[in-house]
Amino acid sequence: MKRSDAAIKTKNIIEREVNDKIWGVFDLLVKKGYEPREGQEDMILDIGEALRDNENIVVEGGVGIGKSYAYLIPAILYNKALNKPIVIATSTIILQEQLLKDINTVFDLIDYHPELVLAKGQSHFLCKERGDKFFKNKINKEKYRGIYDWYRSTDTGDISDYKDEMDGFVWERINIKECCYQRCESYYSCNYICRKHRMALTSGIILTNQDLFVADLNKKRKHIRSLFPNNIGLSIIDEAHNLEDKVRSALKVQFDINSIKKLLGEASKYLSSIDSQVYEDAIKLVENFFKSLHNQVKEEISNSNINTDLENKRFSIDTSNIKKNILDLEGITKSINVKVQLSDKPSNEYELDRILEGLNKLKEFLNDLNSNDSNSIFWIEVKNRCNSVKDIILNSCEKGLDEVIKEMFFLNRFRTILTSATISNSTSGELEDQYKYIIKNLGIPLENTYLSEPKYSPYNYDENTMVYYNGDLPDPRTNRERYLDESIKEIRKLMDITDGRTLLLFTSKSDLEYIHERLIHMDLPWNILVQDGNTSMKKILEEFEQDTKSILLGTGAFWEGISIEGEALTSVIILRLPFPIPDPIIEYKKSIVENSLMNVDVPEMIIKLKQGVGRLIRNSTDRGIISILDPRVSEDNNKPYCKNIWESIPMKNRTTDLNLIKEFIDNNKVVDIN
Repeated sequence: MKRSDAAIKTKNIIEREVNDKIWGVFDLLVKKGYEPREGQEDMILDIGEALRDNENIVVEGGVGIGKSYAYLIPAILYNKALNKPIVIATSTIILQEQLLKDINTVFDLIDYHPELVLAKGQSHFLCKERGDKFFKNKINKEKYRGIYDWYRSTDTGDISDYKDEMDGFVWERINIKECCYQRCESYYSCNYICRKHRMALTSGIILTNQDLFVADLNKKRKHIRSLFPNNIGLSIIDEAHNLEDKVRSALKVQFDINSIKKLLGEASKYLSSIDSQVYEDAIKLVENFFKSLHNQVKEEISNSNINTDLENKRFSIDTSNIKKNILDLEGITKSINVKVQLSDKPSNEYELDRILEGLNKLKEFLNDLNSNDSNSIFWIEVKNRCNSVKDIILNSCEKGLDEVIKEMFFLNRFRTILTSATISNSTSGELEDQYKYIIKNLGIPLENTYLSEPKYSPYNYDENTMVYYNGDLPDPRTNRERYLDESIKEIRKLMDITDGRTLLLFTSKSDLEYIHERLIHMDLPWNILVQDGNTSMKKILEEFEQDTKSILLGTGAFWEGISIEGEALTSVIILRLPFPIPDPIIEYKKSIVENSLMNVDVPEMIIKLKQGVGRLIRNSTDRGIISILDPRVSEDNNKPYCKNIWESIPMKNRTTDLNLIKEFIDNNKVVDIN
C-alpha cells in the first residue's frame, strides 16, 4: 500500500472510530451524571480533529474544565482504533498517580480496558540485593520494622505503595541506584525489570512523568537502547509549561568535586604504580579548580547582596582567570583516559566502560567550558548556602533546546498533545501571538500543529473572587526590608478579614523565612504552617486542610502543586511578582530577542503568576480573595507590563480598598467573622 493510501485509510479510521464516537461519549457522560462543560467538549473535539489530520495540538485548558478527561477520551479511543501505544506524561509523580483514577474511569466509560503501565524511574523501586544487605543487620531490621515487613511482602516494590511516610535514610540504602541488569541474581524477579519489559512491549497506555519520558526520548535521539516502545502513536504532555525545564534537566551534564574525585579514584585502579603521581596531580588540579569557583560564588553573593534562596539560583562562571587551570585539568584527564584504555590490569568490562565514559564526558565538559564558541550554557548551582567547595555543582546544557525539543516531540513518527492551564502568554491577538512564548521555547512547528483556542475556566470569578493590590508599598527590588515590613502589616489585615485560611506564596526562601520569623512573634490566633524541607508537602497540606483556620507559607512547588477545595483556602497572598531570577539561562534567552523584558521576563512571570492565582478557586463553590503585594501591578506605577498582568488572570474585580475586600468576604459568607 502506498504511503498516501495508508494515510487516507488511517484518517478515515480515526474519523469513524474516534471523532464519530466522541458524540456517544458525551451522551454517556450526561447519563453518568457528569455536568456538560463547554470548554471540555470543545477541547475533546479539537483534539479529535488534530488526530484525524495527523497534527500536533497546543491547547490551554483552564481550571475546572475537566482537562484530563478532555484528552483521555479521544486518546483512548485512538488507542482502541489503531492499537498503538500512547504515552501520557505529567510533570510530577504525584500528578501521575492522581491521573490513574481518571484513566480507569474513562476505561469504564467507553468499556475498553487496554493494558495500563505506570512507568517510573528505577529510584522509585526496591533493590532486593541492597535491601538484603541493609536488613541483614539486625539493628536495622528492628529499628525499621515497618519498612522491613513491607519490604518482605510487597508485590510491586514501588515506594508509592508504602502506606506510611518512607524514611529517606532507609530508602536511599534499599532502592535501585545502579542497576547491573542481567548480572544481578534477582534480575528475573525484579519488579522494576518486569515493569520495564511490559512497557517496552505494550500496545496500551503508558502513564509516566516528563523526566522519564524526556530521558528516554534523549536515548532514542542518540540511538541508545531505550525503555519506551518504538511504535508510539501519540504522546500527551500535561503541565506542558514545565517541559522546557524537564528537557534541560535531562540533557544537562553535572559535576561536583566529589563526583570528579570518585571518577579519578576509580580510574586510578587501572594505572600503573609509575603513573600514581598523575592521579595525585589530577586531584590537586581539581581542588584548585573548585577553590577558584567557590571564591567566585562567594564574591558574587557578597557583592550583589543576593536575597533569593541560593539553592534555586544559577551562578555564572568567569573563566578568564582560570583558563590555564581548566586546560591543565583537561589535559591530565585526557592522559588518564588513554592510560586506562591501555591498562593491562584485570578489569570488569561494565565498570571499565563506565569509567571511560565518565572521563570522556569530563574532558568534553572542560574543553567546552574553555571554548569561546561553545554551543553550551554553563552555570554553577550551590547547596548548604555554599559553605565549602563541596557545595559547588557545575552544570552545562545545550543552548538550542528548542531544536532538541522539536526533534524529540515533533519530528518523530508520533504526534504530540501539549496542554496546561497556563501555556498562553497573552489573551489578545492571534492564537500564534497568544502561544508565542511556548511556540518559540519548544520549537513547535506551526506547519503541522493545530493551535486551539484557550478553553477558559467555567467558574464564576466575577462573583466569587476579588483581587486586592497596593501600589503604595515600597519597591521590593530597591528596599527589601522596608517592603517586607510594610507587607507584613498588609498580611495581618488580610488575615484578620478571612480569619486565617491563607496561603502565602513567595518567590524566594529568604523572603519566606523573614516573614515567618516575624509572624511567629505576633501572637496570632492561627496555626502557622511553613514549607521547611523536613516535612513532606503531602503532610503539610493535609494539616492545612484539616485546620481550616491555619496559615501556610510556601514557595517553589506550592505555586502549582496543590489543590485545596473549600473554606480552608479563602485567601492567596502573593508577595513579589514571580519574575525569573537572572541567571545564565535567562540571560541567554534575553540575548537572542529584542525587548527582552517583554519577550522573556514578562511571559515567564505571567505563566508563573497564573499558576499562583490558580490555587484559589478549585471548584464552582469556592470563593475568596487574591492579594498581590507587589506595587508594580498598580497602573499608577506605569510599568509596561501592567496591562498584560491584569488581562492574564481570570479575576477581574480588583481594588486597593481593604474595606471593599472585607465587605466582599462578609457578603459572600466565606467565613463567619465575629
